[in-house]
Amino acid sequence: MKDRIRRHLLSLFVVLAAGLFVAELFWGTSFVSAGNVVAALSGRLPPDAGATRIVIDVRLPRAVSALLCGAALSVSGILMQTLFRNPLAGPDVLGVTSGASLGVALSILGAKAFAGFGASPLLDLGLGGGAILGALLSMSVVLAAARHVRDGAGLLVFGVMFGFAVSALVSVLLSWALPDQVQRYVAWGFGSFASSGWDRVRGLGVVMIVALAASIPLMKPCNALLLGETYAASLGVDVRFIRFAVICVASVLAGLTTALSGPVAFIGIAAPHMCRMMASSTDHRIVLPLGIAAGGVVALLADLGTRLGGSTVIPLNVVTSLLGAPFIIWLILAGGRRSRI
Repeated sequence: MKDRIRRHLLSLFVVLAAGLFVAELFWGTSFVSAGNVVAALSGRLPPDAGATRIVIDVRLPRAVSALLCGAALSVSGILMQTLFRNPLAGPDVLGVTSGASLGVALSILGAKAFAGFGASPLLDLGLGGGAILGALLSMSVVLAAARHVRDGAGLLVFGVMFGFAVSALVSVLLSWALPDQVQRYVAWGFGSFASSGWDRVRGLGVVMIVALAASIPLMKPCNALLLGETYAASLGVDVRFIRFAVICVASVLAGLTTALSGPVAFIGIAAPHMCRMMASSTDHRIVLPLGIAAGGVVALLADLGTRLGGSTVIPLNVVTSLLGAPFIIWLILAGGRRSRI
C-alpha cells in the first residue's frame, strides 16, 4: 500500500514538473500569444521572429535551467544531510554555496572577463571548474570540522560562520574589481535562471545530468550510512570511498548550480525534507528519485514566482527565501526531527 502511494507521489511530482515547465514557456514579462508559443515550438515561425527568440532562446533554456538546478540542489541537499546526519545541512547553510561563489568570483574577476559573462564556452568551463573547486574545498573543510564538532547545532554554526568568512573574501575581490564587474556580480548574486542561455545550459547542464546519474548508485550505501559508519562498514560498505563519492557528487551539483544560476538558497534544504515527510521514508531508493522531481517542481515554482510583479522581475532568492525560510523555521520549532535523518 505504501509503495503504491509513493509511486503515485512520484508520478504527481513528475506531472507537476511537466505542467510548470510548460507554464514557463507561456508566461513571461513579454506578452506572447498562446498560438505564437505553439508555433514557435513547432517551428512554424521563422528563427528570427520575435516570438521565436523569446520562447526558444529565452524561456526554454530558462525552464531547462530551473529544472536541472532544482533537481541538483535537492540531490545535493539529500546527500549532505545523509553524510552529516543533520536535517538542516544543505549547500547554502554549510557554506558550500559560498565556496562555489568564491570560485566563480576568482574565475570571473581574475580573468577580467565579466563583460562577456556566459558568452564564451571557455569562460563557462572556467566558471564551472571554479565553482566545483570552491564547493569541494568548502565541503572538505566542513567535513573535517564535523570530526571535531559532534554537536549538530555547533556544526551548523561552523558552516554559517565559514560561509560568512568566504563571503568576506569575495567582498575583498569585489573591492579590487571594476565598477561594471561589481554591478554584474551583485546582480548575479541574487540568483536567476534567466541568465542561462543555450550555450551555458548545454555546457554545464550535460555535466549536471552526469552528476545526477552518478548519485543513483549511491542510494544503497547512503541507506547504510544512515545507521552509522561502523554499521555500514560491517555490511561491507567501503565507507571512505562512499564518503569521498558523496562529497564529490554533492559538491559538483552545488558548484554547477552556482555557476549556472547564481547562489540559489533554501531549495537544497526544503525539497529533501518535503520528500521525506510526504513519502514517510528515509530510504534513498525512494527519497532520491522523488527529490529529483520535487527539486525541479520547487525551482520551477520559484522561478514563476519571480514574474508575479508583472514587468518587474523579483529576484529569485527573494522568492526562495519567502518559500523556504518559514519551512526551516517550522522545522526548527518542531524540534528538528533528527530521528528522520
